Amino acid sequence: MTNDEITPEQKETLRKVAMINLKDKGIKALAVAGLVEYDAGEGEYNKIAIDQFKYLPAIKKPTGKVGELMSGILLGSRAGGKRYTGNLSEVALIQKASEIYNGSLGAITVDDLMTLAGSKKEVAEDLKGKYLSEIDNGSELASHYMNYFTGTQVAEARKAMANVSKKGLEEAVTNPSNNA
Repeated sequence: MTNDEITPEQKETLRKVAMINLKDKGIKALAVAGLVEYDAGEGEYNKIAIDQFKYLPAIKKPTGKVGELMSGILLGSRAGGKRYTGNLSEVALIQKASEIYNGSLGAITVDDLMTLAGSKKEVAEDLKGKYLSEIDNGSELASHYMNYFTGTQVAEARKAMANVSKKGLEEAVTNPSNNA
């Protein structure tokens, strides 16, 4: 079925599922882990921050979409369909999450994209209600969003990392006997 053969109702259903994926905290954490880890431009500090404050919390207590993703990969990896023969790799997990996240972008509208970015700007009339997959510069808009997404996720992780360091400093200064 091509995009032209999808009914408006099916498009709306796909859009709703895509928005659930794009808002899911766990999927976002795993997707950004893949984006940052495999980007040569990202520094080691950013990679550590994402690992500690996004990726690890998402896999230590997998809920919702992450739990579904983990079980899907695990069961899909069974050797010859035999039970207890599957395995779950971190690479497969973050790659699949990145695929879900990136793939979901094509199923949403420009208006949705602006909402995800937290923008209050009015969408141009000729783009209102248009799906990214249907407009000429849809991949360019998705790329701008992914840069924004990665930047905000890294900033959140770095802030969390800085807060842990601050708490360590405060503990060391206010309770020096505990550091002996």
